[in-house]
Amino acid sequence: MLKLIVDSTCDMDEEMRKDILVLPLSIILDDIPYLDGIEIETKRVYDYMREGKIPKTSQISYIRLMEILNELSANKDDAIYLTFSTKMSGSHDLARNTVREFLENNPGIRVEVVDSEGGSGGSSLLTLHIIEMIKNGLGIDEVLRNIEDMKKCIKYHFTLQDIAWLAKGGRVNSTLSTVGDMLDMKPYLTVREGRIVVDRLVRGRKKALRKIADDIAVDAKAYPDQLITISHGDDPESALILEKHIREVLPQAKTRILSIGSVLGAHIGVGGVAAFCLTRRPPYEEG
Repeated sequence: MLKLIVDSTCDMDEEMRKDILVLPLSIILDDIPYLDGIEIETKRVYDYMREGKIPKTSQISYIRLMEILNELSANKDDAIYLTFSTKMSGSHDLARNTVREFLENNPGIRVEVVDSEGGSGGSSLLTLHIIEMIKNGLGIDEVLRNIEDMKKCIKYHFTLQDIAWLAKGGRVNSTLSTVGDMLDMKPYLTVREGRIVVDRLVRGRKKALRKIADDIAVDAKAYPDQLITISHGDDPESALILEKHIREVLPQAKTRILSIGSVLGAHIGVGGVAAFCLTRRPPYEEG
């Protein structure tokens, strides 16, 4: 049987967890590491950030990965592991090297490590399509071909509540942060070549949310009835507003709201809101 592994940089809900195996990264508060989503709740991490403190993060759990590989081997299951972007974390390389070493000593199964070239709700969107493909009985090679096709046409649009958080983490310079705060400018971000980049600044939260919806409508025009994933960093109200905007401009689309996990939340701060779509229908849906 084919299994799907994701790490905790993929936004997910309890329904998704039923169909996947999850590898936690670690979140570090006051020099104490916790396995993301296992040893610490996301709410605690966001409350920690609201105090102005910046958590640290580290890669996937080697121990947990080995547990999963042993479980796959015992059940004779193949697997695809969809990782966080290799441009933003060393988890992909760690996983690839660990899997290669494990399979040399435990032949008989196939495990493919795939760079998502993103994360958050983008990985969620890929994950939900992969789950559907597995349920439909597609083989591992066909699933991998579809993943590569979808990676080429996935779009990321997100905004943050506080540009100063990016400055604290060294992701924008302090002058830009100061000017942005004075003018109520919100950072509008995307993912390019596997990295988060600041695309522009938009005046005001309302305009930033509206722009996300408008950009999603443009990107999704060739595939209007698709699933749009919406992610938020402990700000469900903004996620609902964004969902409303998206449904206005894409009435045929389906939406799914997810929470941004602790590790990505530590990098973008409280109040991040994002939407993710595909620019074309994936091959498996075309038959």
